[in-house]
Amino acid sequence: APIRPVQPKNRDADLDDKMLHGRMGELRDVLRKLPPMKVIRVFLSSTFTDTAEERNVILRDVVPKLQAEFAKHGYEFHASEMRWSIGDEESDSMETSAICMAELTNCQAVSAGLNYVYIACDKYGFRPPPKTIPQGVMDQLLALMSTEDVGFVKECYALDMNSTVTPEEAKPPL
Repeated sequence: APIRPVQPKNRDADLDDKMLHGRMGELRDVLRKLPPMKVIRVFLSSTFTDTAEERNVILRDVVPKLQAEFAKHGYEFHASEMRWSIGDEESDSMETSAICMAELTNCQAVSAGLNYVYIACDKYGFRPPPKTIPQGVMDQLLALMSTEDVGFVKECYALDMNSTVTPEEAKPPL
């Protein structure tokens, strides 16, 4: 399935600032500004391998405190942790990006407020190969490769004779 772009919500900069800077003493004022939804669901985004300890600290120490504090005001707090949702099968079938984008869309839909936290570190991130490549583009790429590389790519991709490609899809990327 094609990945749909994420649509940003209108944001209250003051509310976001208080939440992001941990000014929990002001939480009552923050919660009054939220829509009537009673869930805060946050998608934790980072590379998995070089932020493992940071993610563990957030889940072990920060999330329980946020859950307790939000519960005092009638809200549920959830952190969406994708490390346990992406297994070898999903990774091997090149579904990682689609799964993460679907969960981010879910967080945006159900969260009354903040719904995305990015944890930056030294690593750029996961850059999966495309799940599908139009035949015309594949033919152009194969023409530029060594015989060894062509053999490897042909092991990873199979021509789908049941698919039709529109001219827009067949254009090589810029």
